[in-house]
Amino acid sequence: VVLLVVEHFGRFSSDVRTFLFFSFLIVNTVIFTKEVFLPFAKMNAWVKRMSYEEASVLIGNHFSEVNDQILNTLQLSQNGQTNELLLASIEQKMSQLRVVDFKTAISKKELKQFLKWISLAACIGLLLVLFQPKVFSESAHRITKYNQEFIPPAPFYFIVKNEHLSVESG
Repeated sequence: VVLLVVEHFGRFSSDVRTFLFFSFLIVNTVIFTKEVFLPFAKMNAWVKRMSYEEASVLIGNHFSEVNDQILNTLQLSQNGQTNELLLASIEQKMSQLRVVDFKTAISKKELKQFLKWISLAACIGLLLVLFQPKVFSESAHRITKYNQEFIPPAPFYFIVKNEHLSVESG
């Protein structure tokens, strides 16, 4: 939305539009790769996942009440020895972890802040589409045809009343 509005009012040269077009593609490719493709690839085990130990350290850093209990529980369960004392210790640590509400990891306050900015951009975009649709269509056309020069429209127009363009001699 910002790119199209800036291009609409700026009417940039071919070089600037080329820079805007390719920087837009690069930024969106990086964002898509980081936020969509890599998590999807990790979910499907196409790339190396985070180990349980790394995840437990990350969770322990985020939740102060957990500390390193998850890591300790993992290390106890991977010990290889099985006895009653070890199983009781694991069960005790698991019962302590059940008290932790992991839903608090997502801050609703931060989400509301993002929602505020997203709704503002959506409202501006909707208003532009409803009242000035040329802002999107013309500027998007100019940006996608980045290597073509566009002549700005004249700030005036002629109304020809005599369509035959005939006048009397002299």
